[in-house]
Amino acid sequence: MLGDRKNVFKISLVVTLAVLLVVSVGTAAGASHMDGEDGELRVVHASPDAPNVDVYVDGDAVLEDVAFKDVSGYLELPRDTYEIEVTAAGDPDASVFNEDVEVGEGAFTALAIGELDDDTEVPFTVDVLEDDNSMTAVGEARVRAVHASPDAPDVDITVGEGEPLFENVGFGESGYVEVPAGEYTLEIRVAQDDADGDVVTTFDLDAEAGTVYTAFAVGYVEPDEAPADEPFDVVAVVDAEPGESVETAVTFEDQTSDGDSVVVAESSHSEEYVVVIHEDDEGEPGDIIGHSGDLEAGVNEDVTVTLDETLEEGEHTLHAMLHETDDEDDWGPSLSVDDETVVDSAVVTVEVDDDDEVADEEEGLPGFTVVAALVALLGAAFMLARRDG
Repeated sequence: MLGDRKNVFKISLVVTLAVLLVVSVGTAAGASHMDGEDGELRVVHASPDAPNVDVYVDGDAVLEDVAFKDVSGYLELPRDTYEIEVTAAGDPDASVFNEDVEVGEGAFTALAIGELDDDTEVPFTVDVLEDDNSMTAVGEARVRAVHASPDAPDVDITVGEGEPLFENVGFGESGYVEVPAGEYTLEIRVAQDDADGDVVTTFDLDAEAGTVYTAFAVGYVEPDEAPADEPFDVVAVVDAEPGESVETAVTFEDQTSDGDSVVVAESSHSEEYVVVIHEDDEGEPGDIIGHSGDLEAGVNEDVTVTLDETLEEGEHTLHAMLHETDDEDDWGPSLSVDDETVVDSAVVTVEVDDDDEVADEEEGLPGFTVVAALVALLGAAFMLARRDG
C-alpha cells in the first residue's frame, strides 16, 4: 500500500555548524511561521563523538553547551550574512569554525553529522536538509527519516513485515513519505533486496493527520567499539502540526450548473469546517441556500454543495463562505482572517438541457395523453358499431 510512495533522496548541501546553532537562539521548541522574507532554520546535533559547543555571533556569545541529540525549534531569521564562530563548550580558544555565513530564504534543518575521530570514514560535517512542512493530503501525515548513525549500514524502514516506507537509506541520506493517519510500529532493518533484513531497532509513531514528523537515527550500533559511548537511538520530533501551514481560504469559480448544485473549487482550514452557499443581496452574501457537510481539516478540492431549491435558468451571483462546524446546527459562525470574512463569489449559469425540456413536457402532460387515448378508443368503437349496423 505504501510502497508506491517511497521517496528517498540524498541531501548533500554542506554549510556550517554556526548556522545550525544560531537558529536556536531564543527559540522555544515547536514550529514558527514564515512571512516569505525570512528563513526558517533549526538545529540538530547528531555527531555522537563531537563535544558540546558554544556559538558566537559577530563576537557575542549567543548559545552555550549544545549537546548531542539536541533539536531546537524553528526560528525566523532575516536573510543576511552573519559572522559566526563555533568553539568547544567552555573553551573559547578551541575554535572549530570561524567564517561568514549566509542565511537564505526557506525552511531548513541544519544537521551536524559524522565523527571528529581521526580514523573515521565519515568525517564531521554539517548538512542542510530542506524541510517540507507544507500541508499534507487530507487524512494523512508526512514522515521523514534521516540516517545519521556513523556505523549503521544502509537501512530499510518498514511497518512491521509489510511494504517498506524507505529502502536502502545510506548514512547522510533522508526522505519523506506520506502515510494514512494512525498508530505505527516502524522497524529499522539492515537493507536487503526483499526488505526483510535484521531489525536494528523499532519505534512507535502515533501519526496524526496533517502533522509532519522527522525521525533521526543517531548514535552507534556498536558503541563499545566506537569513539563515544552513545548507543543507537531514534530521535523523533514534530516538524509541523495541523493548522501551522494551512491557510483559511476558499476559491469559488464561475461555472455552469443544472441548478441543483454548485462546485467549490478549493477550500481549506486548520480544523473541521463547513462551506455555506449564500444568494446575493446587492453584492453581499444574503440568505443561505445550501451547505456542505462537515469537511476535514486541510485542503478540500471540488466540493459539491447540493442546493436547498433548484435555481431558475439564467445567471446567479452566489457567495461561498466558510463556517465553523456545530454539533447542534448544520454550521456555526463564519470564519474570518484578520477580521475579514472568508468568502468568495462566482457567477453560476443555470442551463436546461433541450432533452430535459422535452422530457419535462412529456412528463408534465399526463392528462392530455390519457384524454387522447380515450378519444381514440371511443372513435374506434363508434366506427365498429356503424359497420356492424
